[in-house]
Amino acid sequence: MRHALALALVLTAGLTGTAHAGEVVGLGGKCLDVKGKKSDDGTATQLWQCNGGPNQKWQMTRAGELKGFADKCLDVEGGKTDEGTPVILYTCNGGANQKWRFEKGALVGIGGNCLDVKGNKSKDGQPLVLYRCTGGANQKWKLRG
Repeated sequence: MRHALALALVLTAGLTGTAHAGEVVGLGGKCLDVKGKKSDDGTATQLWQCNGGPNQKWQMTRAGELKGFADKCLDVEGGKTDEGTPVILYTCNGGANQKWRFEKGALVGIGGNCLDVKGNKSKDGQPLVLYRCTGGANQKWKLRG
């Protein structure tokens, strides 16, 4: 019984990402970045050259949140599901707009939509938004840590 419980915990941790923390790497090998290393609620996220900074470190929590800079969460602004809604940094509050899961290489959030690099451009500073999942390269992410 103990062995089965331990195995179940390990499998659950692997599926939810609780055992993983590090950089979230996407288009062009660049990172999910909190713009300007600011921790204010509503700060934009962007694609940026990976540099190991604290504003590029993320951890998937057991609650399905992607917690990052200043212990705040990756958040879909206003809880909207409209295509193009900005993805921001915000105080963790357990809302559906702060729940994420890795699925087939994508980060899927509220409404079954994906974290997307706006315009499918890999230049530094490119904004991150919520968009219908298309399977495009601008929606592929991996946790590297």
